[in-house]
Amino acid sequence: TFLEWICLSSFFIAALGILQYFFPILLANYSTEILDGRIAISTFGNPNFLATYLLTTLPLYFILQKYSDKKIIKTFWIAVIAISLCAILLTATRSALLAIFVGFIFYAIIKNKKLLIFQIILIAIFATINIFSQTQLVKNNEFLNRLTFSQESLRSLESRFYTWPETITMIKERPIFGYGPENFKEAFSKISPKELLTLERFMDSTDRAHNEILDTAATTGIFGLTSYLLFLFYTIFIGIKNKIENKFLSSLSFASAIALIMLFTNNMFSFS
Repeated sequence: TFLEWICLSSFFIAALGILQYFFPILLANYSTEILDGRIAISTFGNPNFLATYLLTTLPLYFILQKYSDKKIIKTFWIAVIAISLCAILLTATRSALLAIFVGFIFYAIIKNKKLLIFQIILIAIFATINIFSQTQLVKNNEFLNRLTFSQESLRSLESRFYTWPETITMIKERPIFGYGPENFKEAFSKISPKELLTLERFMDSTDRAHNEILDTAATTGIFGLTSYLLFLFYTIFIGIKNKIENKFLSSLSFASAIALIMLFTNNMFSFS
């Protein structure tokens, strides 16, 4: 089916990302400046883009696993789920990890509140990593270090705190229709705060607000943002509250809604 082809394609992309971790030669055809100590980029050339893509397909694996008749097929999709999660972890993309956390919270609240125990465990792990953030184990591990509130780890978040207020200023100047797609960089360069020069590379230009709401408002205006949010949340709503009698299609609808929730959460610190 079409769904199986989507999931199989995603599986091969995730597997390639993991192989790049063990065989760096697979990165030879990609620019590695974006990595900053990270490895997995697969076919996307960017760890953040890879993580975002895998977020949208992750819930679909659970559907195929649930409705597969043969045990070997079920086992295969369970393995694919593990591989996809590992690939996301190897990207060390914090917004994607937050998205998975939020997605599982929604699933637990709607389907089984007992599953909230996993979120509690994850919070405890995150707190422990930060308590021992100065140990060599955490400092020397790129993934663990990105989960701490260290100065380098917070650099990208700090730059967003300078970018977001100025983006709001841009939106106020052209609130109705915005600046149009792919014009953010030109408009932002006129009001870019000098503090970004100490946080980002000197030659870099800010071409996104790294926040879906602000980016959409800046490029398409308030009307565009309103249309986008209404369409997105109505789609999520009908996915969760669907009344489809076919159990497979009903589960697929719900999984797609969870995927959109995770994508939107991820894009609060990134972009589509």
